[in-house]
Amino acid sequence: MKQRYGELVQLQTELAAAERSRLETQSEVARLAARAQRAEELADEVAQLRTAYTAVEQKHQTMLTVYKTTYSKKYQKMLKSSLLP
Repeated sequence: MKQRYGELVQLQTELAAAERSRLETQSEVARLAARAQRAEELADEVAQLRTAYTAVEQKHQTMLTVYKTTYSKKYQKMLKSSLLP
């Protein structure tokens, strides 16, 4: 009878340890799932930011081209007018 009781206590201890392990694993899975979801959200945000950056960069290049063209024409006119008597 004592042996059976000892076995029962041992099994209860193992069961409690298994339950703790299950809860820890469940918690870890939930934590990792939340991190994975956040990583997906960040990946989407990065993609949107890259698209926005490309659009801004294109506008900037267009503005530079317009500025260079305008400035160059004005500068050439100034040079011509100052060089002529």
